Amino acid sequence: MAAQGFLTSELVRDSHHFMADIYDNDDEQRESWLTWLIVFLKRGLRPVDYVTIHGPHSPQASYMWGEAECESIYGRGLDVVFQTSKCHSIWDVRGVRIKEKEKNTLLPIVEISKLPKKWQEEIKISKVELAMLKRSKR
Repeated sequence: MAAQGFLTSELVRDSHHFMADIYDNDDEQRESWLTWLIVFLKRGLRPVDYVTIHGPHSPQASYMWGEAECESIYGRGLDVVFQTSKCHSIWDVRGVRIKEKEKNTLLPIVEISKLPKKWQEEIKISKVELAMLKRSKR
């Protein structure tokens, strides 16, 4: 399993990783959905229905990767792939790199002020809801 470089649409399939589809309308997955939604919104992307996430169950590949179909701030659909840097848990989304799948172009974080007002508000609301969900688990 390649631990370096950026995975494109080729996904490693073995017994040492998990795969999950995180849906926006599933209450049991709400914390995961909000976590990933914020990551995508900050890059001018909004997942259409779900995000597919793959991750390791062994130290050989201590990162997560996946793909999603997104709406961009420019109003067009975009298929993307992503990968985290070394993560410590399934909630660790630091160092996420998202690329346009077809062109292999890195999609940077967008200044919040350049996002549509609706998306700016969605980030704020999602952060508050995520914090409330985490507090309720304590």
